[in-house]
Amino acid sequence: MRNLFVPTLIALAAFLSYNNNFFLVTADKLFVEHGLYSEQLVLDGILHGLDDNSNLRLGRYSRPEINDRYVLAHQLYVDKNKDGEFFYYKSQFGLQLYLFNFLSKFSHLDIGFLQSFSALMMSLIVALFFVAISREFSLSHAVFFCVPLILSPWIVIFAKNLYWVEATWFLPTVITFFFGKSSLSSVNGALRMGGMLFVAFLIKLLCGYEYLTTIALSACVPLVTYTVKYRVGVKRGLLQPIICGISLFLAFLIAVSLHARVLSTGSDTPFNDIVLIAKKRLATQHADSLEFALKEACKNEDNPEECQDLVKQSLISNPYLVTAKYFVMPHFIPWVDYATWNSSDKDAIKMLVNDKLTLESIQSAISRTSFQGALFLVCYTASILGFILFNIYVFRVAYKRMDSLSAGLLLSFLAPLSWFFLAKGHSYIHYTLNYVLWYLLYVPFGMLLIVDEIDFARSSFRFFPQLIPYISRFQEDKNRNYDRV
Repeated sequence: MRNLFVPTLIALAAFLSYNNNFFLVTADKLFVEHGLYSEQLVLDGILHGLDDNSNLRLGRYSRPEINDRYVLAHQLYVDKNKDGEFFYYKSQFGLQLYLFNFLSKFSHLDIGFLQSFSALMMSLIVALFFVAISREFSLSHAVFFCVPLILSPWIVIFAKNLYWVEATWFLPTVITFFFGKSSLSSVNGALRMGGMLFVAFLIKLLCGYEYLTTIALSACVPLVTYTVKYRVGVKRGLLQPIICGISLFLAFLIAVSLHARVLSTGSDTPFNDIVLIAKKRLATQHADSLEFALKEACKNEDNPEECQDLVKQSLISNPYLVTAKYFVMPHFIPWVDYATWNSSDKDAIKMLVNDKLTLESIQSAISRTSFQGALFLVCYTASILGFILFNIYVFRVAYKRMDSLSAGLLLSFLAPLSWFFLAKGHSYIHYTLNYVLWYLLYVPFGMLLIVDEIDFARSSFRFFPQLIPYISRFQEDKNRNYDRV
């Protein structure tokens, strides 16, 4: 029971943060409304299943007479509003819909219950991280690792979302943290870990292909850390990532096959449809060849032409510039989202940017900016600078140490970059979403490195006084030798 007490507290703190914004790390508006556009795919899918439960599909009702239908997603679900045509969402299999449709039967379609279940799953993931890291390192290491997962506004606003099912992103990494070290000692252990990774990857892929490269590389972070820490041979060290890659490949094949089977009910070329969906997200310059796919994807938007133009622009965008923008990170610091700015504040800043930077233009911008607007700019700047300083510090420490945690940090840093760059189409459009990838697993692992460096410094400081007598004795002997000369 003692061993479960602290992990239970961690899980409880995480659940309160994810389900209720208990620690107020983000503004209530952002906490409630973020991700409604995606979550409506599940909610409308459940409503559609009330009429045809044998054909569960993610999608949305058009509701042509209702404005702001995405913001009203919860109310429309409660009212069982099914006006207009139901448009299928074809970009994934939709396993989460099957889960929440099943749970809705026991909760009388209650959204709060479904979101609490999603928040609970993510809370258990954090608790499992705590257990795994406290076993391998220490209690303080585990706490520092879990704190950004509990208090980050980015993690909090995703955790209870019914579409994203955030827990599935971290599940493969939890498995490698627990079983990565034991898999170093035997092939059977590595194969056992590979089997569990296959199941975890398959669950994630059936809930969506988003962030696949980041999730896969994050799962390898503990493997690389253990390999370097315990100085495993090259052959045994390479076996683990190979097994991880094979598990991912097999899971991907099955997920695509099931996805194609679902699409085959309304399409003669389901695999070709999946390829087109992938091309919209990946780095390709051939935007014109996707004309039909773009029209299909944007036909249910309020402004289809604007949607198509945005997607086309994402495909011809520079992947380096897209990636660079993700280093300018808002919401890195919790509790700063409460500062807001109005339209006049925005106009003042735009004028300052567009005009020549003079003393008069600066004074004019300051005079037109409200106190809330100024506070917003300060908080926004602090968040961006905080992330930049975090990057500088952790890489400075990693470069100085050159140990197992440094290797793990480097891979965790490359994990989000892989999606920003390779899936530049998705990354270009979804700047309001994809910053969360820094927490998969770079920011928590950076905190792990920081606390390990602090512990090392403390232990060195405690050990230093014990060296003083030996240093004094060495100096006396040295002086005695000089006297003899």
